[in-house]
Amino acid sequence: MTEQEIASQLVALEKAGCTKVFQEKISTRVHRRPEMEAALAWPTPSRSPPPTRWSSSPCTR
Repeated sequence: MTEQEIASQLVALEKAGCTKVFQEKISTRVHRRPEMEAALAWPTPSRSPPPTRWSSSPCTR
């Protein structure tokens, strides 16, 4: 991907309301992807942390 393509993608993401963009250039031989790991760890409204304690009470409706 060229720098021009990356720049146009960043502009589009900014227009779409993205506040954080993770990007990296890696070799295909690299097995560890620090930016991918950071992106997956980034908290989002739809991805909340796992509960620290499970409730033993039954679900009620």
